[in-house]
Amino acid sequence: MNRGLAGMSSPARQPVVANAVCYMDDTQGSSQFHRVDERGRRELYLNCSIVSLRSALMHNPGIDAALVVNFDVPASRRREIESFGIAIHKLDFVTFRMPDAFPWSGAYFKLEALAYLLELYQHVTLIDCDTFTVGSYQDMHRESAEHILLYDIQHRLSHEHRRHVIENHRLLCGESVSLVHYGGEIVAGPAALLKRFVAVCAEVASVLRQRSSLITHDMGDEQIISVAAHRMPRSVRSANAYLFRYWTGRDFRLLSTNYLFNAVDIWHLPAEKQNGLQALYRYLIRHGNFPTRDMCVRITGLDRPNAGRIAEQQRRIKNDFTPTSGGFGRSVRRLVEVVLRQT
Repeated sequence: MNRGLAGMSSPARQPVVANAVCYMDDTQGSSQFHRVDERGRRELYLNCSIVSLRSALMHNPGIDAALVVNFDVPASRRREIESFGIAIHKLDFVTFRMPDAFPWSGAYFKLEALAYLLELYQHVTLIDCDTFTVGSYQDMHRESAEHILLYDIQHRLSHEHRRHVIENHRLLCGESVSLVHYGGEIVAGPAALLKRFVAVCAEVASVLRQRSSLITHDMGDEQIISVAAHRMPRSVRSANAYLFRYWTGRDFRLLSTNYLFNAVDIWHLPAEKQNGLQALYRYLIRHGNFPTRDMCVRITGLDRPNAGRIAEQQRRIKNDFTPTSGGFGRSVRRLVEVVLRQT
């Protein structure tokens, strides 16, 4: 197991941006991947992380980038990832491991990765691998110098997901409070403060493991993060000025013009794992850089207020021709299905 940077006697002064990618058999991966086997899914996650971390490095010279995993990365992929300036750390999944029956059991690994990185760096920004950085972190680093930045999903009190978080907390801790539902796509802050935050997360995780049979909805790491934020209210600030979660799927779309006006620095693109982010990965491999921001907007669908059924299927078909996707035959069948549906 890689325990970090060899010879490091004290935490690094430069900040780090990191992704955490977990692989476990018989547990649910991302629901945004369609018709992809487990090996292909892991490869797609690695592609996403290259896009996420390389884009962060390109806009923020002087920071480190780390990919924390719980599996052995094949040698060829390791060389590729490291060639982009990204360090790979392998970590056992122990402290925050949840029952495999939890649909989002793998998501808790990011808390394990966070605890590990806090021993290596004085400032950590942990972001999901389905993110794309388009701006400098300067303001975000200044605001998180003495605070923890979390993403407020902005669910109203009656929203189903927020109700699950609140009800789970009542069942687990016997406390009825209107918790704010924070996402897990970003946790940023100084090590000293984040260590306290992680300690609270570990307490909540221990209770969750012991009483897991009481809850009927697994809200993943967002459950623990939301409870920890509730217990440290003065330490938490909103990350929403720096990151936005865009939903670009056909069935659920939630978009904003803040990729252009009052622009955020990080695009979170959960529905683009298999489409737009793979296109950006291929472009990076071919050109050593990313397209213009305008082209990135089009590739990721941020400028499409309405989902085009044919365009969405065409993008998915195109991505099926990648080596990690699983095949030409499936692409042909899907193309035939699209044509038949349109006739």
